[in-house]
Amino acid sequence: MTNVSIDDSSASRKRAVALHQAGEIQRAADMYEALLQVGTARADILGLLSVAQLQLGKRKEALVSWRNSLLAEKAIPRRLRNIANFLLAMLQLDEAQSLQRKNETPNTDFLDGVDIPVWPKDLPIERDDQAIILALAGCLVKLDRNEAGLRLLDSGFAQLSGDPDFVAAAVSIMLDAGSAGKALSLLRPLTSAAHQDNAALFIAHAAAALASGRKEEARALSL
Repeated sequence: MTNVSIDDSSASRKRAVALHQAGEIQRAADMYEALLQVGTARADILGLLSVAQLQLGKRKEALVSWRNSLLAEKAIPRRLRNIANFLLAMLQLDEAQSLQRKNETPNTDFLDGVDIPVWPKDLPIERDDQAIILALAGCLVKLDRNEAGLRLLDSGFAQLSGDPDFVAAAVSIMLDAGSAGKALSLLRPLTSAAHQDNAALFIAHAAAALASGRKEEARALSL
């Protein structure tokens, strides 16, 4: 580990994250470890460290750090972000490795026993929160955890079923998870005169209609 000067402050965390984003992954990992030693936001830093370790090829260490970060994190929005960040990094790594191993299916045993929460009913969903829900649901479906992914999306729809942008973005995930019927039920009320200029919504509706075997409905949407 490189010697680093660190203090228990948000500035130190920002420096570590900036290094990480700039591709200085080993230096970022060193700073995360130093921050842990001075007691900084344990769950948050452990989550960041787990991603850095994964990117450095230290999968076993990354899984330990990640599991520990989940044990320490009680706030559901931050927990969801933590899981999304780790799964995105894991998928990127697996996709790169699969190209070298002729598209082997990634091992998802590391998700066994991990509690994937849904978005709380009484907590408003902001724009950044929408991105987290969509990213995590997409990762879960890619990793064959369709039920967990769809359950998370449903918790988003509890507040956002009338949001055309959120619904349109969620449709491809739902189709990959085999939930074309639910996608159609969400899309039909939205592809009305109020949203005639939303091309993404109509494209999503047509795709869901085709996936459901409703060719005439899909054709009408493309006219």
